[in-house]
Amino acid sequence: MDKAKVRSAILGFHLRDLRKSKGVASVIQLSKLMERKYSYSNISRREKGLIKIDAEYLNAFSTALNLSEEEKSKLITSARVNLLQNKGKYSDSISEWLRISLGAKYYQTYNASVISFHQRTHAYSFGMARSRNGQVDENAIAARVNMAEEFARDKNKKLRIICHENAFYYPVGSSEVMIEQLDKLLRFVDEPHAEFRALPKESFTGVFCQLSFHIIDNNYFCCENSVDLSITDDPSIVSKFQTDFDLLWENSVIGLRREQMIREAIAHYKNLV
Repeated sequence: MDKAKVRSAILGFHLRDLRKSKGVASVIQLSKLMERKYSYSNISRREKGLIKIDAEYLNAFSTALNLSEEEKSKLITSARVNLLQNKGKYSDSISEWLRISLGAKYYQTYNASVISFHQRTHAYSFGMARSRNGQVDENAIAARVNMAEEFARDKNKKLRIICHENAFYYPVGSSEVMIEQLDKLLRFVDEPHAEFRALPKESFTGVFCQLSFHIIDNNYFCCENSVDLSITDDPSIVSKFQTDFDLLWENSVIGLRREQMIREAIAHYKNLV
């Protein structure tokens, strides 16, 4: 966002929260720390989302409060995420989602009709890409599959996956592709850092969500379908969907019940071959 500007109450909230966490109680104090380059009234209006914020302001803010690289990076990510709200470009949203995912430490994902990208085979990923836009970049698919597999293996990160049973029956590619994909799910081994649960079709959770969604580091909420992906770091939205995710998690199954569901889906596709 070198030259871009964004007006956002959410980004303003993050700036205000960070300022107070650093012991700077008022915008007047912050204006002094920023060598009065920005008046306290302009700082206040930025924190309320009333005027636009650019990279120059974020850099000055970060320097004044002596922010760490991680804290500064989080602010810039928030700015890019909120800038997406007005752009509405799927490719930009995907790029930002992947950027956030690469640095994530805690990833929670609910998949309503497709297999989680953390568990996809190359062939399944290929089929997903072709069904979405008809264009397939083999190198990009391979990189994404490898990235997801590395995340799932990294014991310094935490991964929680929920897959609705309907996703086992949503055909991507041929029956052979689905059998290979389901067999990979069958071989998934749960560990303290990486867990996978399946939500049975008959479960009633009270959560009405037919789309896949992701919660990343308890800071970002991403919702996607076949044509769109939206990202927000609005704390109220993240909190709401965290509650929904926890409810879905409690109603999902592991162990022999999960295995039975997957084997039934495999048998279904074998009958179609």
